[in-house]
Amino acid sequence: MDPSAEPTLLRAAIEQAKEPIVLTTAELAAERGPRIVFVNPAFTQVTGYTAEEVIGQTPRILQGPATDRAMLDRLRQALERGERFEGETWNYRKDGTPYRIQWSVAPVSLDGQQTDYFLAVQRDVTEQWAAEQALAEREAHYRDLVESHPLMVGRFLPDGTLTFVNRTLAAFLGAEPEALEGTHWPQLLDTAGQASARRHLAAFTPEAPLQHLEEPMPDATGEQRWVRWTTRAFFDGHGEPTHFQAVGIDVTEQRRAEQERLHYYANFNTLTGLPGRRYTLRLLEDALERARNAGTRLALAALEISQLEQVFQGYGDEVGEALLRRASEGLQARIAGHPILLGSSSPGRFLLALEGVRRAEPSLAARVRGLLSGLEADLAEQRPDLIVRARAGVATYPEDGEASADLVSHAEAALSLAPREGRAISFAEPSANARLRQQLGLEAELHRAYQRGEFFLVYQPQFDLTSGRVVGAEALLRWQHPERGVVSPASFIPLLEETGLIEPVGEWLLAEAIGQAKAWHDAGHRLTMAVNLAPRQLRSERLVTAIQDTLARTGYPAASLELEITESELLESRPGLRAVLDTLRDDGIGWALDDFGTGYSALSYLQAFPLQVLKVDRSFVAEVEASDHAEALLWGIIALSKALRMGVVAEGIETEAQRALLVQLGCVRGQGFGLAHPLRAADFTALLAGAGELYEAGVWAGPGAT
Repeated sequence: MDPSAEPTLLRAAIEQAKEPIVLTTAELAAERGPRIVFVNPAFTQVTGYTAEEVIGQTPRILQGPATDRAMLDRLRQALERGERFEGETWNYRKDGTPYRIQWSVAPVSLDGQQTDYFLAVQRDVTEQWAAEQALAEREAHYRDLVESHPLMVGRFLPDGTLTFVNRTLAAFLGAEPEALEGTHWPQLLDTAGQASARRHLAAFTPEAPLQHLEEPMPDATGEQRWVRWTTRAFFDGHGEPTHFQAVGIDVTEQRRAEQERLHYYANFNTLTGLPGRRYTLRLLEDALERARNAGTRLALAALEISQLEQVFQGYGDEVGEALLRRASEGLQARIAGHPILLGSSSPGRFLLALEGVRRAEPSLAARVRGLLSGLEADLAEQRPDLIVRARAGVATYPEDGEASADLVSHAEAALSLAPREGRAISFAEPSANARLRQQLGLEAELHRAYQRGEFFLVYQPQFDLTSGRVVGAEALLRWQHPERGVVSPASFIPLLEETGLIEPVGEWLLAEAIGQAKAWHDAGHRLTMAVNLAPRQLRSERLVTAIQDTLARTGYPAASLELEITESELLESRPGLRAVLDTLRDDGIGWALDDFGTGYSALSYLQAFPLQVLKVDRSFVAEVEASDHAEALLWGIIALSKALRMGVVAEGIETEAQRALLVQLGCVRGQGFGLAHPLRAADFTALLAGAGELYEAGVWAGPGAT
């Protein structure tokens, strides 16, 4: 390059530079100080001053209130020593607005000996400074936020060295933040916690930088507290962790509450709030231990709401649950302040342990009876329209068992036998469990009997009492046991009802009876087929459809089918019962009220329900010969049926005198062993055919027969 061109090139470079460049004299000792001798165009762009306006002026023209005077003193001292100086301060533009500059000032010597000028290269860093300040403010705000945050926050290196601890974490650990910084995080944990922490840190990867951990930690008092940590790992470009930041919260109380909640749901009935069966047994074992230590006795009463299942089925969950709640609340109120443990065994069944009693005490039965009476009173107040009974089985320690499970077994065995013995309270007996096991075995045999087809029907003939003609039949269920022969209906039909097996067996009975009646109908015998319906069948949603389908399939006339129900079913008057009766009555099927006169016999039922026949109970017929009172009652029932245009059927006719009196009183349809025993279908068919040998077998041959 031509040396003569250097000055021109140098000036062009200065003129075109983007940073302001200022050249001043080196008059530091003078009063006015250095004077500006040159500025480049970039200076004008930044400050607003033209070269003409500032040449000859001192740099003080650019200074103002915010200019750092201490920095200016350091600048002067450096220049006096002939040294370069770099600094940063505020200057002011021509319009008075401040701007932030970075200076780089150097002495310039023309001869290499004496400083002739100062060259200042400036850089406007106003925007950068503002951004840095904003960042610093945000960092300060963040740090203050983290410092005072209620969550515990810590930052540590891969080797576990803490580099930051906020005040919450420090307070939890019982130290100042500064004292904790520099310590190793794992040292704050026990041995198991340290191993867990190592496994936890090893799980971090660049793909999974966020991990969660819940672990126990000792607090400032040494108590082990559960802390839930959320930790994020930060990695460098090589995938190696540079540091970790953890945020923790003390969840000890939350875990305790959760454990209590799980304990409650696992051990208590959420509807009644009472201990469940398993937890009740544990509490009962504690009560037995107290009795052993004190040398006292304990009585366990198993109380049960006997019709609760029917209430749930007939009235729905809302009504059933309301009764359960009322029952449990009433029992809890009655035992409050007494040494009595109360728990639930199953829906509608409660276990009460009465401590410090004797089985021989007359007051024990009275106390249990009082609880039963109070329970029934509460239920009656809750639903006055329902008649709900309660019963109890009682076992005592140590006579009936020394372990809680044995005592419960004996009490519940006694409870199961109470209704069969006609008692509200039944005490445990040595044979009670044996009888209960026998009952359970019988239930299993009933299921097998249904599957194997061991049930069969017999038909009780119903006669026209004036002519001796067979006018109907009542279908009766029997069980042909493969080993014991024909089993008494009284021993298994109640079990069919209790177990629910009555529904499929009842459907089979209806189909079998209607099918047989259709066969007789086709043979020219127009008979009424009577079928008893169990209470559980009347609650079945399948009843109406099953009867309608059977009639449609067989073609048997609906008007020849007569369904029998008891007064107790009408008394309960469950929702939907009237609809069932009306629907089948509209199909032409008749309804008979069985055992009339033995129940409540409210005349309102005869008006409210679509009944066509009254069946007079055998107890009235049995006494009619010996009692004028019984005869008057019988006459009244028959007269009532005629007044209501209802048919009447007398049951239990045993003698010719009874038959004759019934005819005299106006009853012309009856049945009983004195007329004919129940017959199998083949024998009944022979009876209809008029086979003479049936008379020899005890079948009534008509009026005047001997």
